[in-house]
Amino acid sequence: MMDVIQDNPFNSDYFFWIDCFFTRGILEMQFLYEEEHYLKMYENVKNKLGDKFVLLNWGPRPFGFFWGGNMESLKKIYEKYFEIFFEFLPTKLMAEELIFKVIMERNPKLMHIIDVEDGSKYKIACQNFLIK
Repeated sequence: MMDVIQDNPFNSDYFFWIDCFFTRGILEMQFLYEEEHYLKMYENVKNKLGDKFVLLNWGPRPFGFFWGGNMESLKKIYEKYFEIFFEFLPTKLMAEELIFKVIMERNPKLMHIIDVEDGSKYKIACQNFLIK
């Protein structure tokens, strides 16, 4: 992902990971296909995030179906990510969402985590974050 961000083939300001699970089920997906909706989503997310990284998370088992931010926030998280990955590697292999949680605990000013209490409402929370 960092290679794509560095190359930035679409001259983007923000970059997001959208897992395939995110696109299934109840989420209205028109904002991914219609430019007018996409541009509204972009302005909304930009105003909410600023220079922070976002992870929409569903606990108690962390999931990271949707995460991202601007180039600077991703570079900062990328550096912290591998510090933590290698720190814990001798004792356990951590999934990316768990690494994100450790980053948040240690560096709360870098991240904006939205915890969704009810897993059945995860996609609704994502949609609300993006378009409302």
